[in-house]
Amino acid sequence: MIASAVSRMSDSKRVVVRDFLGDLLSGNYDSGTIQAAWNGTGSDFFIEDHEQLVSFLRLIQKQT
Repeated sequence: MIASAVSRMSDSKRVVVRDFLGDLLSGNYDSGTIQAAWNGTGSDFFIEDHEQLVSFLRLIQKQT
């Protein structure tokens, strides 16, 4: 799922996503801020557990 979504992005969009996730997952933001960022994406699914959300975002980050 992640690889498919990332493969449709341009290189410049991948850089933006990678940099954004690098900042978001840097440890400077609390779980509420991270959850709000995810909720703001318009995704079709909700990840409530903070650790699972961070793990999922790290998988996205690795693909970019």
